[in-house]
Amino acid sequence: MENSNSRTLKAEQNVLSPITTSFERAISLWWKHFKTFILIYWQGFRLALIPLLIFITLYLVDFKTLNEASWFLFSNLTIYIVSFLLSFYFILRAQIAVLLFIKDDFKGKPKKLFLTSRSLFWPYLGLSLLTAVLVILWTLLLIIPGIVFSVFYSLAIFVFLSEGKLGMAAIRRSYALVRGNFWQLLLRFLFFILVIIIFSSIIAMPAIPLEEGSLAFSIWDFIVQVISLLVAPIYLIFFYDVYKRLARLKK
Repeated sequence: MENSNSRTLKAEQNVLSPITTSFERAISLWWKHFKTFILIYWQGFRLALIPLLIFITLYLVDFKTLNEASWFLFSNLTIYIVSFLLSFYFILRAQIAVLLFIKDDFKGKPKKLFLTSRSLFWPYLGLSLLTAVLVILWTLLLIIPGIVFSVFYSLAIFVFLSEGKLGMAAIRRSYALVRGNFWQLLLRFLFFILVIIIFSSIIAMPAIPLEEGSLAFSIWDFIVQVISLLVAPIYLIFFYDVYKRLARLKK
């Protein structure tokens, strides 16, 4: 029995590819399918464009300089919130469609993938919020438990999309997959944090001479968000591969 457990643990430890190899593969696949990723994101952006423009316009405007009337401020605030929620809805659906494209081995039409994301939106959002709440609750105890369980729960979204598990079932499955491979996944997250810090520092450089809060600063900040969204599939490809390898081992 002990030998059997040792063999299982050894198999789990060897199932994941080296970090640099996985990262290079993720970049290669991202670049190979870059056009499709753009087309998928466009499905969401074209619908989010008008509410997004309204949101950005109101973000840049000081309501009080336009009119002191309370009804005017309330109506603009309502439009501001609604436009933000609509933008968020369509852009998140595009992100779900990107995940579906990766899950389906980079197959599928952008429009069809985006349409499929409609039925997945609320379960996806619910699982994301549930995971976030659980991690926050662990963090309230101490920082370390928050970090630990954020790693344990990190594969829940992939479990949902690939296995159809919802809520706590997806989170428990993620925990089971990560168990025995915690340190390997933690190293991968630390690696990506370092990559994100370096990447963010580079793309933020043009904003250094700009005055914070100015129109030019806000425009560049928006461009940075778009760039970040476009490179996000690298992260998704990398960790979906981690999920697949662990799921194959722990059926």
